[in-house]
Amino acid sequence: MSHEKEVPEIIPMPKSRNNRACLLCSIIQTSGDFRANGCPNCENVLHLEGNPERILSCTSQYFDGMIAMISPEKS
Repeated sequence: MSHEKEVPEIIPMPKSRNNRACLLCSIIQTSGDFRANGCPNCENVLHLEGNPERILSCTSQYFDGMIAMISPEKS
């Protein structure tokens, strides 16, 4: 029997109008997450944090599909 803590699965809403994909790395976040934190992969290049104009020009609400990693330590 495993003593590992079970992490509840979080299923993103793929058709949410608030989701946007970074045009450089393709990570999907809400526009609020891009505004609050920028892109976790490309922030040093794109400077999205707190910049709504850059978010609109460097991300897209049009993307097809989504991949999520629920438990990276088990992958």
